[in-house]
Amino acid sequence: MRHTFATDLLEDTGDLALVQDALGHSKPETTRVYAKVRNGRLVKAMTRRKAQPEEKLGPETVKLAKALRALPEEQRAALASLIRPEREK
Repeated sequence: MRHTFATDLLEDTGDLALVQDALGHSKPETTRVYAKVRNGRLVKAMTRRKAQPEEKLGPETVKLAKALRALPEEQRAALASLIRPEREK
């Protein structure tokens, strides 16, 4: 139940610090045990983010984001399911 609550709150707010406070954790690492990114959100976030100057992002991150944006939506969804399989509620 804590996992579902934390994951839903993270999805609704996008704020790990808020989830951390709601669960009463002193360390964000503990919160990450409970709050998971749902299937596809990571890939969507990476492909929809606004372009950042390369000095703010590592070259590997820039390369990955460009490669993900170039993929058709079906392939991005398939990749997302491999990266983070959606948990059952």
